[in-house]
Amino acid sequence: MKTLKFFIVIASLTGFMSLASCSDDWGKSDPTPGTDIYPAREPVGQISFKGLTSIDDAEMILSTTGTTAITFDDDLYTEVVEIKQGTVTMANPLTKSKLQTGAGISLWAKTGGANRGNLFSFVADDGSKVSFSTDGVLTSTSATKDIAVLPAASRAGEDEQEPVGLLPAGVWRFLGIQISDNECKVYADGELLAEVIYEKDAALVSILNNAANIVFGDEALQELRIDRISFTRNTMNASDVKRPNITKVVKLPDPVYFTDFSSTDGLTIVGAGMFTTDANAKFGEIFQNKASTTPRSNYLLLPDHVLSHSVETKQMTIGFWVNASNAGTSASYNWAPMFMAYGAAPENGVNGMPMFACQYRGVLQINNAGWTDYTDAQNVEGANKLYHNGTNADWLADGEWHYYTAVFDGENAKVFFDGEVKNEWNMDGTANTQSGLYTNGAALKYICLGGNQAWNWGDNDPGFAFDDFVVYNEALSAEQIQKIISDKSGGSIIPTDLPEPYYRNTFESAEERTLTIVGAGQYVAKSDKHGQIFQNVASTAPRSNYLLLPEDLLTHSAESQQLTISFWVNASEAGGSAAYNWAPMFMAYGAAPEGGVNGMPMFACQYRGVLQINNAGWTDYTDAQNTAGANGVYHNDTNADWLADGEWHYYTVVFDNENAKVYFDGVLKNEWNMDGTTNTQKGLYTNGGELKYICLGGNQAWNWADNDPGFAFDDITCFNIALTAAQIKALMSIYE
Repeated sequence: MKTLKFFIVIASLTGFMSLASCSDDWGKSDPTPGTDIYPAREPVGQISFKGLTSIDDAEMILSTTGTTAITFDDDLYTEVVEIKQGTVTMANPLTKSKLQTGAGISLWAKTGGANRGNLFSFVADDGSKVSFSTDGVLTSTSATKDIAVLPAASRAGEDEQEPVGLLPAGVWRFLGIQISDNECKVYADGELLAEVIYEKDAALVSILNNAANIVFGDEALQELRIDRISFTRNTMNASDVKRPNITKVVKLPDPVYFTDFSSTDGLTIVGAGMFTTDANAKFGEIFQNKASTTPRSNYLLLPDHVLSHSVETKQMTIGFWVNASNAGTSASYNWAPMFMAYGAAPENGVNGMPMFACQYRGVLQINNAGWTDYTDAQNVEGANKLYHNGTNADWLADGEWHYYTAVFDGENAKVFFDGEVKNEWNMDGTANTQSGLYTNGAALKYICLGGNQAWNWGDNDPGFAFDDFVVYNEALSAEQIQKIISDKSGGSIIPTDLPEPYYRNTFESAEERTLTIVGAGQYVAKSDKHGQIFQNVASTAPRSNYLLLPEDLLTHSAESQQLTISFWVNASEAGGSAAYNWAPMFMAYGAAPEGGVNGMPMFACQYRGVLQINNAGWTDYTDAQNTAGANGVYHNDTNADWLADGEWHYYTVVFDNENAKVYFDGVLKNEWNMDGTTNTQKGLYTNGGELKYICLGGNQAWNWADNDPGFAFDDITCFNIALTAAQIKALMSIYE
């Protein structure tokens, strides 16, 4: 469960020290006899494995059994200890304190299987021991019987194997266990999960205080991961058990080649370009090409091995910064080459095969042990988009620095501008293939940045500037590309003008989970990144299962004439794509359905990426109103189900006067303009208060027979401002 704040980036585990850095006076030494003071609460010790690379680096660990390792966890975005069918022993920090009533321990924990065993044990040299298990049972050699802190119904499923109550397998939880002489409390993700009172046992507290070691794990556990372990003398408070913020960390692989032009070793300028220092200090040394008057005259020659490193991975990413401020007008470089590779230099002014071309306008071509032209038919959108002067879409026209990336993965290719996918293709691998880029990349050894157009085509070399040219033998994700952009810009790419939402619900607090569930959905802890979510259940009849949102949700845009609605959605529990082909997703009406039928007013955001409104005016967001001339429909019938992978995706709908846009994962998928008379969406702003029966996850319009989908939802956010694409990506970054 996460706590999300705007405009704040919180470093994970900042200020936490490892035991390796603690001196012998770690904690508090005993006060002078006769002056003992027992505070209600006192932090004693804290352990983090952040930045460690191996168990040998973890000096706080005294010994291990089984298979143990320090590993980077992709959910917590930090290093953690992984224990497989074994244990990790550390010195007990509580021996440095004097306990009065008990102690508390908090930690991140995740199990990797259904086995039960001890989460931790305080072990004394004389064999006395206090243990707490992964299914919530407290045991002590000082007691005559075990203490079930969690009831049996909470501890296990019907097969009595899965510890669903405390540590569902595969899910990180931040646990707080308060053990006192007559009471035990268990907290999960900041909320009290269970408590039990038992007969006073001073010997139990003595073991906690005097046991030499604390042992994490159990040979019976298939896998246990732990991190951020804190110890508290006597009684923990709310801050001790509160689930910490998780700061997302995106890691980049090591490049197979990189140059920032601070060194020119291995680089050869062909023609009239030059190395120079950019006025923007963030870029420093750059390569500035000069626009040529004849083709294949001016470019930078890179080392001949640059494309030879993907034989095994069958993946490749090429990235660089590019700037057209010295290139003339858009028409000057309308069809310009940008990154080109061949088997040899042009002969008599003509290039042959093998060849590989990344054109400035966002398209590709390869002919090297197989070929493909990356055609309209291979494009996932059904047509290539061209970003040059001929389409009034020159992406370099502003004269600023932009980041170009081409990503190849098997038979899939993508071109990104500034971290956004602009074109994507899939090849069949037989008639058309890009596999030669990996298997025969070494044949492409005349590698050119900034020019040298293919064949005998008459396109001159552009006067672009370049910086930070890099090649990876992995296919980078959009997040990794955005990290490159963020690192270059000196920090977060989140816009400083990101507004406050007027409504946000993360389902994390008990209060946020008081919304009315209609039908069979439920709040669940689905994922550590998303914490508490609303999981809807696919209905067998329409208008049966959904979540009711506050009735004033759409009443905040009368003045601004703008509205943005965003949320995360996941179809992993929804069945196959055909099961939710025409599903409703976010719907609003004047009242609940009557006789199983919805009427007007109505407002519909359908899962497949289309909209409809009928509220003091109407529009159906038709093909004719779409800026592309036709609606993009993203569902099973078009083989474009955007939720088919079962992962979390970010849906956003933006309304601005008579313009509307739908985004998936920050990428624009549909855009419409209304005329404001015959068709209008103004009633969404002026009469939003009439749309008071507001449904997330179902309740299809009219009497249409589309069942409610089994989607999961998280982080519903509403603004009375029309967010930009950059702001939407910022929200994605914050809420991830």
